[in-house]
Amino acid sequence: MKKSNIVSLVAVFALTVSSAFAGPAKGFKFSTGISANPDGKVSGLEAAKKAKEGLGDKAAKLVLIFSGRKQLNQGMIDSVATVFEKKIIFGCEGYSPLTKQTNFHDQNVQANGVAILAVAGDINISIASAHTVQDGGYEKAGIKIGSELKAALNSDDSGKFLVTFGDQHVGGPSAGLVKGLRQELGKTFPIVGAAAGQGNAKEIVAGEIVDNTNVGVLISGEFMLGVATSGYKEDLPTTTKYAISSALSQSKGKPVMAFLFDCGGRRGKMFGQKQLKAEFDTMKSSLGDTPFFGFYGGGEIGPVDQNSPSKGVGFSVATAIISVVDGAVDLGAERTRLYIIAMNKMKKDALLVRLIAQEKELGKKSIEAEKSGDTKMAKIFRAAKQAKHMEKRYYLRLYNPAFNAACQAFNDNDKNYWGKKSSN
Repeated sequence: MKKSNIVSLVAVFALTVSSAFAGPAKGFKFSTGISANPDGKVSGLEAAKKAKEGLGDKAAKLVLIFSGRKQLNQGMIDSVATVFEKKIIFGCEGYSPLTKQTNFHDQNVQANGVAILAVAGDINISIASAHTVQDGGYEKAGIKIGSELKAALNSDDSGKFLVTFGDQHVGGPSAGLVKGLRQELGKTFPIVGAAAGQGNAKEIVAGEIVDNTNVGVLISGEFMLGVATSGYKEDLPTTTKYAISSALSQSKGKPVMAFLFDCGGRRGKMFGQKQLKAEFDTMKSSLGDTPFFGFYGGGEIGPVDQNSPSKGVGFSVATAIISVVDGAVDLGAERTRLYIIAMNKMKKDALLVRLIAQEKELGKKSIEAEKSGDTKMAKIFRAAKQAKHMEKRYYLRLYNPAFNAACQAFNDNDKNYWGKKSSN
């Protein structure tokens, strides 16, 4: 079994963002290609060519492959390697890949499809992998991946999170892996991902097929991040909408890239209920123009939100959404950088986090009171929620050092703009 050491890359996602994110990173490139051809060699080549075309004249720095079991073979990978460098190819099999083009809802639970994500540009990406047998089990595999990636973390990057996939099925495997990763990266470091489908699933590391392997892709740079995981079971497409909406509400700014990790069990149930297309439509409507990429796996990993620890879960949807400052105001690269740093520092401010939690709880109580018919208590809770909201804004404007540091770089009009953005 071939092991891979850490691979450091620099990459980006495929969308040209506004001039507000100009400077060192002028064009984010994120390009996907898909194919449903049952022949792995053919589908790999078709998907790779489509992904390559979307990059234009940019050279790929990272290639991720998520595919059905039938197509994942060395011949498929070798065909992709005729388009991209073999050493930058990583991925795994799953029940079905999913992109903005399709979630293969017209197929069975186990779909025959290949999806490829090619990235190029200036966001920092580092990759590490570990074998769950040779490296001493799931927790030790997580420690190994986490320790290697921690060494690669750039402290100047304001946004950062980990995408993981491979041998991490829900239960003991995912719990052990996440425990090891959190030990090295931090209790609330954002981690999202999914297990590589069924038993004996295969992974791809640097263009070679492996098994019993977990992969960690560390993504960092000057961006804002929203993460969420939802496991509501009653209406499955609604669960997906809730996870995406929650992540979007945290990420602020203009979303430019989304990773989605869904459950193979959920896919099976939605296939039986003829809801797979409804879920795909929900993904597209919730994300609008934002590209997305992921797969249906055998267990998911993610946090409830930015301030919660990531956990191994099942029958859920985990998502991470990257955003940049909205181009409605031309702020320039330096102002963009300062604002992103400020926003990420605010998310670590204990008092601010508590104020936000209290505001949300009061809002929840007002809704509950309204539903129960107690309009008097509902009114009281709404008033208390508004008071807490004003307390949060007052704190942001007068006492939060990160917010004040950012505002010092702006004129009076910009202060008003950022005040509105930060208090949302």
